[in-house]
Amino acid sequence: FLTLKFKTMPNWCNNVLILSGKDAETIYEILQKTDTKVLFESLIETNKQMYCKNEKIDGITEVKIDDKFFNWYNHNWNEYGVKWDVPIHDVYMSNWERELQLDFDTAWSPPIEFIQKLSVKYPELDINLKYSESGNDFGGNIDFVGGDIVYEDDLSYIEFLYNYDSDAFQLELQNVKEFFDKEEFIKWFEELEEKHEGGFMKREIQKFIDENY
Repeated sequence: FLTLKFKTMPNWCNNVLILSGKDAETIYEILQKTDTKVLFESLIETNKQMYCKNEKIDGITEVKIDDKFFNWYNHNWNEYGVKWDVPIHDVYMSNWERELQLDFDTAWSPPIEFIQKLSVKYPELDINLKYSESGNDFGGNIDFVGGDIVYEDDLSYIEFLYNYDSDAFQLELQNVKEFFDKEEFIKWFEELEEKHEGGFMKREIQKFIDENY
């Protein structure tokens, strides 16, 4: 069977990356340069020669480095953790003193490998990534320091919204409501609240129940 792997539209994973420390300004200056075209490649170095071969790779767009065929697909997945680099014009930047926030989307998954390498390159930075993707039902919150994961919260999509994005969680409740009657909805929420104590406020959920059931 013919597999149209490279024509399949991806599910887009939303990423909010926060860099805190003196090197945040250095990174911001790099990203502001007129010759900066993409996010990941501009901030870390990778050994592209490792992914070059003499023969063309079937199904991969022809890209050559030193007359060898470059397997960009394997390179991006192994080095960045995602299918494509991110065009710099698709990155929303918020810069404060010693803190930089980058908002961007990636194909299928969060760029964990890229962030781990960035953390190794800038060991003084505190790096936080929050990511979520509704199509494959996942979200998470990770802290890196010196290349190591020092905190990780692995969640479903609705759990992520419950803990980290209250506005989006309220909107998502309308979708949840389509599948539950009132009794089932209350049970679902009680289980969510028990698992994530201290998340969304109870009174807001009660308000939602009163207005929708």
